[in-house]
Amino acid sequence: MTILESSIRGVSGYERFLEIVADRKDPEYAETIRWSGGYFDSEWFDLSMADKDVHNALRSNVKRRLYQPKPKPVPKK
Repeated sequence: MTILESSIRGVSGYERFLEIVADRKDPEYAETIRWSGGYFDSEWFDLSMADKDVHNALRSNVKRRLYQPKPKPVPKK
């Protein structure tokens, strides 16, 4: 069963997901990273964005974010 088939259910599923996205040599890496939107950073968290998503969760007319946003590039000096 691939990680996608289990849809990251529960703690053990999330732990397996983190193992896969941390190891580019894992046979499930490409499919899993594509499934997660092409980018995933387990250390990323934006409180204001999470607050907005929770606030909008029950509103029917709001476009929902499906994936973690990619970080903005840091300008070179």
